[in-house]
Amino acid sequence: MDLDTLVRRLTCDFYKWDAYTAGEVRVSPQPFLLSEAQFEELSAIALAFDRLIRRTVELYHTEPRVRRFFCLPSSQQRLMAIEGERRRVGLTQWPSHGYGGIARYDIVCSVEQGWKVLEWNTDVCGGQPECLGLASLLEGEWPEARNPNTLIHRLADIMLGHDGLATLTLGVLYATGYAEDAQVACVLRELLRRHGIRVIIGAPTNLTFAGDGSARLFGERVEVIYNYFPTSWFDQLPRRWVRSFLGAYVRGGFELMTPLDQIIIQNKKVSAFWHQYRTWFTADEQALIQRYVPSTQCFDPGQGRRYMERRETIVLKKIDGRQGEEVLVGRLTTPGEWAEAVASIAREEPEAWTVQAWVDIRPVPFPQPETARPEWMYPCFGVYVVRGEIGGIYTRLSRTPKTDYRALNVATLIGVH
Repeated sequence: MDLDTLVRRLTCDFYKWDAYTAGEVRVSPQPFLLSEAQFEELSAIALAFDRLIRRTVELYHTEPRVRRFFCLPSSQQRLMAIEGERRRVGLTQWPSHGYGGIARYDIVCSVEQGWKVLEWNTDVCGGQPECLGLASLLEGEWPEARNPNTLIHRLADIMLGHDGLATLTLGVLYATGYAEDAQVACVLRELLRRHGIRVIIGAPTNLTFAGDGSARLFGERVEVIYNYFPTSWFDQLPRRWVRSFLGAYVRGGFELMTPLDQIIIQNKKVSAFWHQYRTWFTADEQALIQRYVPSTQCFDPGQGRRYMERRETIVLKKIDGRQGEEVLVGRLTTPGEWAEAVASIAREEPEAWTVQAWVDIRPVPFPQPETARPEWMYPCFGVYVVRGEIGGIYTRLSRTPKTDYRALNVATLIGVH
């Protein structure tokens, strides 16, 4: 398929409106081929981390020292308490060995240490228009490969009652000021409709609540809600609406596709927690952390000189940063910019940052969409897990080791040998 046709089909069929940004194309007609062994290995890593997340959330609810470590703001503590109460009375349950929500685990291949898990997203794990659209449109041109993306089928199974729920109507709440979030809401609505599931989309405050705790979106009853907006943004919503939402939820008026207590997993301090308190975990969990999570500590304002000296070996990450924003890669930053950033963080908000070891990602040659000339690119493989089962894989290629909105989105197909 030529590039122009691909962009047009993505726009019309999969709501991918931003195939070009800043004058550059961000999608490719060339898929990225993984072997079955590679896909199985990535899937096993993602599922193992899904179980680790479950264990971490359980520890938060049962161990005061974990709550002191994260030191969440009061608004987020309230969300955790609400979910803890629902779990206590059996309203929110673990439906599988994994976490029980929708997550995407971003995995890279390092030059010397193999696979590393750099990020995980459990509330706004986007990429669906690109992941589902590109693979669906290109798989027919690659008969020797298969499309591994079953995300929509998995969601449909959940909605149709094959995994604990039984409803034909899903409410998707998203931040309506963000076009990229509207893309995801629209593509979920269209693709789930083909499975006989009605999806209603709207802003969080379009959701209203009846006296019995039931929820309605534009007047229509919804029993399952997917909060496709950062959970940390609850404190920016009207307080009266938040009280009504949490009151209805704790009474069992509706279910959430992804529980509220995933908010601590979105907090980048979780990597530091895993390393600092890894003896609280099983031997297998400790090995998982040691092997796949780069060494991470909370930012220490007293270590400013050390951070300066180690600029090329560390990365600074803000605990609530998203999409590569507020991630400072030492070797991609000038010494002057780095010194200014370290001093500013130490002075103004040291508790809001972590320090993580740099991972030397292995680049691969990949043809550029408009010229077909190969260029060295750094791949990041985002593996979706939906309630404990693999839902597909979203691949992005970047010109630098930092993956952000400028990455090239490519279809991921699995080679059949």
